[in-house]
Amino acid sequence: WMPEYLVSAKHFSFVMLGRLGWIPPCGSDLGAILGGYVSSRMVTRGWPPHQSRKILMSIAALLIAVGAALQLATGVAMALFSFSLCTIGVGMWACNLHALATDSFPGPIVATVHGTAGSAGAVGGIVFNSLVGYFGTRHQYGWALLMFALLLPAAVTPLWLWLDSPLPAESPELKPAEAARRFP
Repeated sequence: WMPEYLVSAKHFSFVMLGRLGWIPPCGSDLGAILGGYVSSRMVTRGWPPHQSRKILMSIAALLIAVGAALQLATGVAMALFSFSLCTIGVGMWACNLHALATDSFPGPIVATVHGTAGSAGAVGGIVFNSLVGYFGTRHQYGWALLMFALLLPAAVTPLWLWLDSPLPAESPELKPAEAARRFP
């Protein structure tokens, strides 16, 4: 939906889209590299892995919210900058999300946790893209940007509320029944 949005809402020409439209998607790569690097540096400096992931995911949620809010401004540079902030946040979020399950849950349930998160993400993607399509056909991109701004802050909140103590490194792996009691 980004190309359609840039053309219809930000008045990009097709030439501008071809010359500049590649910039925001590159932010995702930058965010993934930066998010992985910074969280790894935090871990080597003594931060618990799950804590460093949650901090970087919170920063990612903030980047996306700010980037979406900056879309209210006009101008080519600001449109590209704000979308780039969003895609940097998406990359930072994704790389830390994939590591979070391994850092925070016992071995027997890591695949279940990761699969459940992936399934929820797929369903969320279907709903989000359907709504963006609905709003896009009506040129009501403000609603799509509002959803985008609120989505990851809403997703990071349960991490801080429910994921406060990872499995201690020195404890043996939990049996599935015990793991289910500890991580409902």
